[in-house]
Amino acid sequence: MPQDPAILRTSRLLRQEAIDVYKHPKPTLTVESQDCDVTKVVQWLACAEHHSTYFRWDLMGKPVWNNLLVWLESAWKGECPGLMADGDDEKPWIKAVSQLFDVSEELQDRSGLSWQEAKPVLEKIHLAMATLDPSWT
Repeated sequence: MPQDPAILRTSRLLRQEAIDVYKHPKPTLTVESQDCDVTKVVQWLACAEHHSTYFRWDLMGKPVWNNLLVWLESAWKGECPGLMADGDDEKPWIKAVSQLFDVSEELQDRSGLSWQEAKPVLEKIHLAMATLDPSWT
């Protein structure tokens, strides 16, 4: 029988508070998204409670702006998780999408803007990105 990690043997209090992390980790769901389209994921999340699930996004295709805008709005409303790039991704556009989620979160948390007020700011960023890379349709 494998022994518990050393951190769980440090003290009873620490063991009591951390044991669930080691014994019952939250499930991770890998979600594939073609061209940043997350409509089916948003629909699935609306049908059932999945609050204890970690999401790993597997993005394929290219950054389709209209799909990404729907995803950004869904994340803004708390209907769907956004994207945090892990830093090892080879596709620069995925890092850019991750940064857009960071900007969106900043606009919501720090500025207190509504989605309708934040959307034009994100649209301007989109125009700049499309100027540099035409694949940002």
